[in-house]
Amino acid sequence: MRNFSDNFNPRPEGGQGVFGGGLRGVELEGRPFPPEGAESCLKQISAGGAGFIRFMLPWTALAGGEPGVYNEEYLAYLRKIFLAASAARLSVLVDSRGKAPDGIPRTPEEEDRFLDALRHAYRRLKNCRAVAGWVIPAQPGPDFARRFSEKMREVNPLLMVYAE
Repeated sequence: MRNFSDNFNPRPEGGQGVFGGGLRGVELEGRPFPPEGAESCLKQISAGGAGFIRFMLPWTALAGGEPGVYNEEYLAYLRKIFLAASAARLSVLVDSRGKAPDGIPRTPEEEDRFLDALRHAYRRLKNCRAVAGWVIPAQPGPDFARRFSEKMREVNPLLMVYAE
């Protein structure tokens, strides 16, 4: 877990962060705590002054070995965590870039799998009110951000998408 303060800057290349103006948050990834302890852990994070979680969710954690196969057990885990975040009054920004090089699709086929995996994940997580938006890589292909937004907005036309 990484803490962010008034200097919050999620971009490794040094650009302006999505959340400025003193909003504090933490970055989580993987399985930071068991689901049965999530609400308690997240309430402690909130009580410590954080207002949001930036959850690192690389598409490779969702996609199975073949197209159309997804890690449903991990999605069920995330749903529990994100519902607990809502109970703790925390917002969640899902960062689908992950850690390079895994987080960035390299070929048109990987782009399609990335888009399909994240759309599937969003469908499973769409009722988690804590999810405030999704971050996607800005650079994999010429129309990638537009295609991602279109796929996700098929599920929720009001979804906020950030390309970094």
